[in-house]
Amino acid sequence: MKEFREASNSINSKLGNYFLKRENVGHLEIKNMKFNKKHSRELLQYSQNLRNLDEMPDDMWDQLSKYSAILWKHLDWEMKEIYADLMAKFLNGEISEGTLKIEFVRLQKSQEQVHKSLESNLIILSTTSNPNLDNIADLISDLKSVLEEFAVESTFSLKDLQQLVIEKKYAEVEKQKKFQNYELIKEIYSNLKTYLDD
Repeated sequence: MKEFREASNSINSKLGNYFLKRENVGHLEIKNMKFNKKHSRELLQYSQNLRNLDEMPDDMWDQLSKYSAILWKHLDWEMKEIYADLMAKFLNGEISEGTLKIEFVRLQKSQEQVHKSLESNLIILSTTSNPNLDNIADLISDLKSVLEEFAVESTFSLKDLQQLVIEKKYAEVEKQKKFQNYELIKEIYSNLKTYLDD
C-alpha cells in the first residue's frame, strides 16, 4: 500500500509544473473552453524559454494549466480501453488486488510520460469538443481513489485497527472492504464500458 501511495503521489506531483495551480482551474472553465492549438503551442514555447515558471504571468499560467488538463483528459480518453481491460481482468479474477494497483500505477506513469513528451516537444493534439472527456477523466479518478483506499488500514485509525484485532473482527472487516472495493470497481467499469464504442 505504501508503495502504491508513493507512486501515486509521485504521479500527482509530476503531472507537470502546470498542474501545481490546477486547483485554480474551474471544471466548467475547461469544459467550455475552446481549444486553440496555436495559442497552446505559443504558451508552451514561452514557458520553456523561462528560467523559472514562477516568472510566468498568472493569466498565462492559468491558460496553460487548462490546456495541459485538456491534454491529460484527452489521454484518459485514448487509454480508456486499457483501463477497462485492466478492471475486467480484476473483476474476472485473472489478477489480484495488488496487481491491479501496480498495473494502474504503471499505466498512469506511461500516460504521464506521453503527456510530458508531447508538451516538451510542442506537439499539440487535435482535440475535438468531446463532451465525454470529463466523464472518462472522472471515472479514472474514481478508480484511483478506490485503489488508494483499497486496504482496511487506509480507512481506519491505528487505534481502531488495534481494537478490531483485539475483538477478532479484522478478518470480517477486511472481507467487507474487499467486497465493497469489488462493487465500486464493478460500477466504475460498467460506467466506463458505455463509452468504449466511441
